[in-house]
Amino acid sequence: DWYRTLGRADAPLGIIAWGSMYGLLYEWVRANPEYRVFLLEILHPFPLAGLAAWRQGLAKTWTLELSFQRQFHRYLGSLIDLGGVVSVARSGGLPLSTAELSRMLTEASSLRPRTIAPPWSPCGARAAATSACSRASPRP
Repeated sequence: DWYRTLGRADAPLGIIAWGSMYGLLYEWVRANPEYRVFLLEILHPFPLAGLAAWRQGLAKTWTLELSFQRQFHRYLGSLIDLGGVVSVARSGGLPLSTAELSRMLTEASSLRPRTIAPPWSPCGARAAATSACSRASPRP
């Protein structure tokens, strides 16, 4: 399946991550049983059915990554609807600590989810509100 899940299946809070986050998130769910984790081992082929099943019943979800530009979150947004999912990210090569993850999730809890235009959109995210964009029709 090329992904792992951590935590209780009925936990109401979820984190989607990939790669080297396993150790940190393993510790995190042991200390915070209200969280569950979906951890990808590879990005392609993407396990859409596995993620859809895992997301059932979640009250709040975050994507977690070490990338200032939130590339993982944007990639996921090109594959699935990320409505309600908040991106938590920072740059740098140093691993996250559980204390830093706690701070990041607390800060991100007050943020609204980012809207990501589909990759085929004739309008970028900034142009979405312009009149030219509203007249543009999507490709069939």
